Amino acid sequence: MAERQRQGGFRDLRVIAKTRESRIITSFLLEPVDAETWQSFEAGQFLVLRVPGKGERRAMPRSYSVSSSPAARGRYRLSVKREAAPAPGIPDGAASCWLHDEIKVGDTISAAGPRGEFYLDRANSRPVVLLSGGVGLTPMVSMLHALAAPGETRPVHFIHACDNGDVHALRDEVLGLAQQRPGIEVHFCYRFPTAADRSRNSFHSEGVLTPETLARLLPPGERDYYLCGPPPFMKAIFGILRGRGVVK
Repeated sequence: MAERQRQGGFRDLRVIAKTRESRIITSFLLEPVDAETWQSFEAGQFLVLRVPGKGERRAMPRSYSVSSSPAARGRYRLSVKREAAPAPGIPDGAASCWLHDEIKVGDTISAAGPRGEFYLDRANSRPVVLLSGGVGLTPMVSMLHALAAPGETRPVHFIHACDNGDVHALRDEVLGLAQQRPGIEVHFCYRFPTAADRSRNSFHSEGVLTPETLARLLPPGERDYYLCGPPPFMKAIFGILRGRGVVK
């Protein structure tokens, strides 16, 4: 059994909860059918799901970041965005629609991992910046769980950008983690805030993350930066950080 796990073999995970986190993101709480096959993971790593074929479509692997705390042993949480068709004539995302529309509590999913080289460096003591856009917040929430754990003292900035509160997942969870210890700062940037967002003061800045906003939030100093989000977000943030001398 241990040898099979070292080789990253697929095993069955049972869905024990399914929670809608926003208009487009749903979380799936999974536990191994065979409890002995559970593997620990680093905050930021992902699972590979085997999505079954349908009609002429072959079975396909899809990777989803674990959004839960590494300390929550025996379970994994995946928070998955329903991927709409990017243009007319193109189908919606097959894997995400399968999860959202067909998978229910009690079903089993074949998965491999956890794996991936993008994860929190737990041996480091430098301040941490977690910068995410859209569903890219999922590995960051896992990292925030680790950074909010007892004994952690590193200063943390959790900065997340999305369209508005309708699509913002895990918002209250992030705010709750930030209150678990001093030194965790949270900033939400909404590109198109709704009237409800404004009345609830759900966000801290409007539009997109700008060099001025990041300069205000992150004064000069040495930090570890973790970025995750869609390509336009990554390109824009990478450019800002290059301009600040953070990346070469």
